[in-house]
Amino acid sequence: MIADIVANIPVKKGLNGCYTGIHNGVMLVAGGANFPNKELWEGGKKKWYNSIFVLKKPKGDVTYKWAADLILQLPEPLAYGASVTTKLGVLCIGGENGKNVVNNVFLLQWDKSTKQVCLKKMPFLPIPLCNMSACVINDVVYVVGGQTSLGGEATSHIFTLDLNLTPENQKWESLVGFPGPGRNQAIVTGQYKGANIHLYVMSGVYFNREQYPNTKMLSDVYEFDIINRKWTQMKDVPNNNTPLFPDGFIAAAPVLPIEKTNIIIFGGAGGEHQPLAQKQELEQEIEVIKSNNYGNKVILLEKIKTLENESISLLRSTTFSRILWSYNTEKDSWIKLGTLPKNPQIVTNALYWDNAIFIPGGEISPGVRTAGILKISINNIALNHSLQI
Repeated sequence: MIADIVANIPVKKGLNGCYTGIHNGVMLVAGGANFPNKELWEGGKKKWYNSIFVLKKPKGDVTYKWAADLILQLPEPLAYGASVTTKLGVLCIGGENGKNVVNNVFLLQWDKSTKQVCLKKMPFLPIPLCNMSACVINDVVYVVGGQTSLGGEATSHIFTLDLNLTPENQKWESLVGFPGPGRNQAIVTGQYKGANIHLYVMSGVYFNREQYPNTKMLSDVYEFDIINRKWTQMKDVPNNNTPLFPDGFIAAAPVLPIEKTNIIIFGGAGGEHQPLAQKQELEQEIEVIKSNNYGNKVILLEKIKTLENESISLLRSTTFSRILWSYNTEKDSWIKLGTLPKNPQIVTNALYWDNAIFIPGGEISPGVRTAGILKISINNIALNHSLQI
């Protein structure tokens, strides 16, 4: 595996939660969010963006360059929706702006003649959604999970939009019967099993602020037979050394189908340096102390401060899994293909472009973004990019 940063998104401190995809030979990167001033653990405030960037590789050139003199911006700052590369352009779905979750859907298209980005409105989602995942299979878009409100419970909604229909007949349909719990940031993709492409939903995070712990790491895997409309639970994601978690936690990882039966997953939010479970235990201990009406108040406050500092230290030391996984749909089996570069990216997409894999921006640690556009070449692997366009 060869991996290099070939460009940097022109935003200080980088971005995650962007809308990204490929259209007419260029990479589109829109929206996103970061902490531009103070770090997350210092009380920094998140900022949302409405910028649109276009990465090109001029013919005969070996370097990638950002397009100049672009006019269009998003109608409002947005991040944490879902985006997929389609035959019509990059479909940008839902998201949030720090105040509201939206149900807007639009296409971003690159006009080769004017060298400008165009925006085309598409049918609204039936409900607002953010932190969901999406893929496209045979020109049908699938949207899985997400939240309908900021800080809301993770849902198990699945919606589909058939781009094969004429524009006046296109509308989102609900796909009912998903057997798993609700989830944010699941791994969602299509891949062949036998003669037909199936939908796969893996891992993710269940969130419910009314429960303890309010965040539950998920390792379950589901296969949907599109022809026979049947869900099957598959083997869980294998252990990836996430502390106090027996299985594999790969939420928010970039994903691509490869060859005819494999799915590659680039890291994910788990791993040996993901102390989420330990942080939850500390937070519970803090809540118990705060509810204690007995004892020396000064000693209790000092104990709380010590635990809070320990929690911040865990947060600052968090990084994500570097395991490059391959899941085989025919065998229902997992193998480790290799190790990703330092500071693997999550909350972003993997894109097939220019005969390689690209991972634009993303999060490399809680609250810490990267501006890097990572280009990955994997030897002896044929990318099944026909599923992506």
